[in-house]
Amino acid sequence: MRTKFHYTLPLTLTALIAAWQIAAGHPGNTSLAIWAYTFGFGVLLVASLWLILMGLEVLSHPAGVLISALIPLSISLGLVTEYALAFTWVYLGFVLVGWLGIAITRFMRVHPPLRIGAVAFTHGVAGFSIVGLPLVALCQGQAGPFILGVSVGGAVISLSGMLLLWQRMGRLWSKWRDPLSVLPWSLLLSTFCLVIGLNLR
Repeated sequence: MRTKFHYTLPLTLTALIAAWQIAAGHPGNTSLAIWAYTFGFGVLLVASLWLILMGLEVLSHPAGVLISALIPLSISLGLVTEYALAFTWVYLGFVLVGWLGIAITRFMRVHPPLRIGAVAFTHGVAGFSIVGLPLVALCQGQAGPFILGVSVGGAVISLSGMLLLWQRMGRLWSKWRDPLSVLPWSLLLSTFCLVIGLNLR
């Protein structure tokens, strides 16, 4: 029970924050940005509840990989739409192709390095966008300093994703042999930072 409480508490708080953000709406300057943010936090809400009900082990299931990929892809699409408008349709194409690539490599018989590569590349580009675009927006005067909360949130969740990826590759040090134990808390911290950054920028 203690172990279950260890991850249900942060996941419950994450779900509540995501639900509040959906209800509060998003200050995006385009309809696509608003849709992308809303969809991303909606997936985050559903994923948090799913993890509470089914346990963290579902992240190893192909469906868990597909659902988790939608979160950074949606958030990064919203940022691209707002701060790199000229690349919106190119990035939207990347989102679709990247997610389909993960789906194909998950459900078809392919070599494990190809599966890992598809996930790493897609998450890597999305994570780089979430971390980098707020920095560009701040330097160009398009947003205030609180936008850096988005960068911090993206960095935290990207680090967690890297730990999970390294675990599957069998390349973790002994103290990181169970990154699933810290994932709920990093997810909570990331969600909180994203909400602060998006609403106070």
